[in-house]
Amino acid sequence: VYGRVRRGAQRGRELGFPTANLPVDGLAVPPDGVYATWTQVRGEWLPSVSNLGRNPTFGEQQRRLEVHLLDRSQFLYGERLHVRLVQHLRAEIKFPD
Repeated sequence: VYGRVRRGAQRGRELGFPTANLPVDGLAVPPDGVYATWTQVRGEWLPSVSNLGRNPTFGEQQRRLEVHLLDRSQFLYGERLHVRLVQHLRAEIKFPD
């Protein structure tokens, strides 16, 4: 998945797991869920975990890819990322709170 990082609700940042949000509208992507991923940022491939879907805990309707870089915290708004989905880990779920 290629895309430019857009600003989200910043809930992940508040929880200590900041994510880079990429739109996926109109793209052919696999089923919703959590994936082990590799993400290219400024030419460097970094390990990451990503959620593809609508974020049902918060009732979101727009489908997106939320990428969390492991052991890194970078300002990525406006950056173009290349994300490789490596392995499907689990389905997207709705948490009680």
